[in-house]
Amino acid sequence: NYLNERIGELKIAGFDIEILLLDHHISGQECADKYEWYHLDALRSASKITFDTLFQSYPLLDSTRLNWISHLSSMINSVDIWLEDGYKFDFGKVAMGAISGSFELNRFMFDKEHRDYKFAIIESMRDFIELPQGEVAFDNALYEIKKRILGGDPQNQTMDTIISNAQVKLLSTKKRLCTIYYDDKKGFLSYSMGGISILANLFLRCNPEYDFYLDVNPRGNISLRANGNCDVSAMSRELFNGGGHKNASGGKIEGFKESFAYDDIKTQIEYILNKHKEAL
Repeated sequence: NYLNERIGELKIAGFDIEILLLDHHISGQECADKYEWYHLDALRSASKITFDTLFQSYPLLDSTRLNWISHLSSMINSVDIWLEDGYKFDFGKVAMGAISGSFELNRFMFDKEHRDYKFAIIESMRDFIELPQGEVAFDNALYEIKKRILGGDPQNQTMDTIISNAQVKLLSTKKRLCTIYYDDKKGFLSYSMGGISILANLFLRCNPEYDFYLDVNPRGNISLRANGNCDVSAMSRELFNGGGHKNASGGKIEGFKESFAYDDIKTQIEYILNKHKEAL
């Protein structure tokens, strides 16, 4: 109602403005019946509806991509609304798994890069979608495709090595944002990276100005790694009710508040660090 009224006011005021809402969820039927700008089509996926609608109104900047994007939207449509006899349904199943399983770049720490990575995987499908049994060829090639997108050498590097190198390279660009301090020790804070043993040790080796690496997950569990210059076992015991080894420890933040925003996480960690500093 607010949108409808506001658009009406702007039109009266002389603004050239239209509103169009695209939906494929049947739960929107009541609104679709009420407003002419609410376009509901439960027989097509959101991707297909969006492509078809935009293509009717705007030309593609690169016309050579028309067939590819059209085929892509049709393939997504088949698997999204589960049309087993639809266009490239089997390819769609592989494609859906490729995207849902693309967790190599953390979306909390690498928001843009995470999306770019997935778009690059989608773009790689272009070479396979029209092949006979293209879904099999793409499925077989996917691991190597991911390695190449992440900047690795598929024939000479393991995926763990490639992922760690890519993550450390990206993390190293965020030093100004992610630096924290524990007494006179300099640390790097990441959020929800998980399984940091290889990553943290590589990061500390590549960035020797840092004394420790701290990662916190959405449940408030803490993972700490050091390079010999900081006793993270003592740190974990003092701050996070945890413990472990001098160079590898863990703990937990009681009352931790999960967030999608890195700044919220850093604020909570710095509050704990500052509280410790004040108590000294």
